[in-house]
Amino acid sequence: MKKHVLLGFLVSLVVPGTGLAQVINQKVVDGGGSGPYSAIAATEATLPDYVVYRPDDIAAAAAAEGGLPVLAFANGGCSNTSITHERVLSEIASHGYLVVAIGALQMTRGERESAATEATMLTDALDWLADRNADPDSEYREHVALDRIALGGQSCGGAQILAVAADPRIDTYVMFNSGMGDMSMAGASAESLESVHGPIVYIIGGPSDVAFANAEGDYERIDEVPVAFADLTEGGHMGTFGEEYGGSFAHMALAWLDWQLKGEDDGAPIFLEGDLAEFSGWTMKSKNFEIGQAATFTIEDDGQWQTASNADRVSEFPKMHPDGRVWFRYEAPPTAESVELSIDGESHDMQTDADGLWNVVIPGAQPGFRIYSFVVDGVSIPDPGSTPYFMGGNVSALEYPSPDDDFYALRHVPHGDVRQHWFYSDVAGEFRSMFVYTPPGYDEDTNTRYPVVYLQHGGGEVEDEWVNSGRANFILDNLLAEGNAQPMIIVMNNGFVTRAEGADEAPAGGYGPGFAAAFEDMLLDEVIPDVDATYRTLPDSEHRALAGLSMGGGQTFYIGLENTDVFGSLGVFGSGLFGGLGGGGGEPEAFDAEAHIPGLLTRAESFNEALDLFYVSVGEQDPRLEASTRAVELFREHGLDVEFGTFQGAHEWRTWRSSWFDFAQHLFQ
Repeated sequence: MKKHVLLGFLVSLVVPGTGLAQVINQKVVDGGGSGPYSAIAATEATLPDYVVYRPDDIAAAAAAEGGLPVLAFANGGCSNTSITHERVLSEIASHGYLVVAIGALQMTRGERESAATEATMLTDALDWLADRNADPDSEYREHVALDRIALGGQSCGGAQILAVAADPRIDTYVMFNSGMGDMSMAGASAESLESVHGPIVYIIGGPSDVAFANAEGDYERIDEVPVAFADLTEGGHMGTFGEEYGGSFAHMALAWLDWQLKGEDDGAPIFLEGDLAEFSGWTMKSKNFEIGQAATFTIEDDGQWQTASNADRVSEFPKMHPDGRVWFRYEAPPTAESVELSIDGESHDMQTDADGLWNVVIPGAQPGFRIYSFVVDGVSIPDPGSTPYFMGGNVSALEYPSPDDDFYALRHVPHGDVRQHWFYSDVAGEFRSMFVYTPPGYDEDTNTRYPVVYLQHGGGEVEDEWVNSGRANFILDNLLAEGNAQPMIIVMNNGFVTRAEGADEAPAGGYGPGFAAAFEDMLLDEVIPDVDATYRTLPDSEHRALAGLSMGGGQTFYIGLENTDVFGSLGVFGSGLFGGLGGGGGEPEAFDAEAHIPGLLTRAESFNEALDLFYVSVGEQDPRLEASTRAVELFREHGLDVEFGTFQGAHEWRTWRSSWFDFAQHLFQ
């Protein structure tokens, strides 16, 4: 194997028969590379602000290759030095390419300060090559394959190639550790992807690569041209640029360039079939290739994938990796033409594997309880291999753990019981159920009586979701084990109630006085008396609380504040009552607390005396944050005592779990 040799010397090179000085400075990287043509990195007299990585003997290489294809390259940081990329670029040149990189040759790192460059320097380099190819006195005369041109760039340099992507001379594009996403940089933006008119490959360094998410976004956006996504899952933002011969980044790029510019079909299976036998640690996906070239999903299973906790007992998927990736698989009907994963409002194209199953690996979901579905030919379908949950209908969910959010985990601590309690409601004219949590030791110690919190779901859930999705019981179990909460009973009811005499009417919608009237009557006249009669409760307002998320928070606000003789503690989690629901345009109306609850502001002291706890919370990414914050500030300005919590997350279970965790620690103290 060749040793790594780095040579630098000034040259006044007189090409025999021409009398023209051309190469004025050059060095050899990695002994000239591992390819069949020993490469040099050279500064040309007529192109002093660039480096040309090229076979030392251009004529011999061009004769063997039938002309030398071109790669014009822009550097990371959009800088004027390619020294951090030279091992990859020299390696490519040693396989019969002319690589023209922006920035004058550096013999060693740090010998000069770098400076910014312009994207047009790429097309200027192509102009220079065209001139040299036509110059009868040039060493490049008729050796440049001007009909086979690629643009390549690393990081910010990738944005530069997109900025000039419309140039008709370009045949293909290589994006190293780069992607636009929703950014604007170096004269390029997401709209620049529309200028790409040939196959493009993204060579990325896994989830730790800062460009990963943007590159993923680009891949999803590109619909008109073939695109491949080659991912070295633990490569990071510099990949293997610093390794001898450029490591696997260089060889992945060569596989693409040889296929696209030299017509060597040996590289096609790498990108179309995921044949990664020679690329350990890589994954591959591709799309938009011609019919008959549909990409096949492959992945190297390193034995660290674990089935997600939400998968049912006969399913292996979804799977999670310690590095944050999540692997989804779906068996669609054989007639399916397209399958996508929809999660967190984003879509990810899925690919079939050798068995015809659809797969996708994503870099990592947001921590918490993530709702997802498969979209088969435009139709959204829950994952049949996942435990079903209810959020406006049956949905699939991924429990994505976070080291900072383990308070809801199932631990080796004493556990309470959750039982389903049926009752007949005269208000609704039907049998209904509520779920009741009793704390550890409830059945053993028959003398102790307990406070009760009535905990309500939101507009998309039903009575069991505070247990199924919210893990309210596990959260309280853990708090009790740590001594951070009082033992209590939790009662969870379905907040959608239609009166028996109006059974054909839908429950009242929106927020406003009376919107929760039917539920209020059922709760006060039927549920609470039934619970107090059935369970060992402390039946007074001091030991009774009402709380809820979203719609349930609105119900809590109205019912609780209008009945402070019944409830001594109230919790409003992420409610749209205060505003932030969006829609309608214009400025939102200010929340009129006094109109909703007369005396709340003008007689705040009376509410302070009646309530032990008035608690409001909201997610820091929830659009309700600003309105909720304004409402709390208004309450406090008028002397109302309010506990206010904000937590990581949007309008979702991650926030509501945190709200219950915090609220429970304040209750009945």
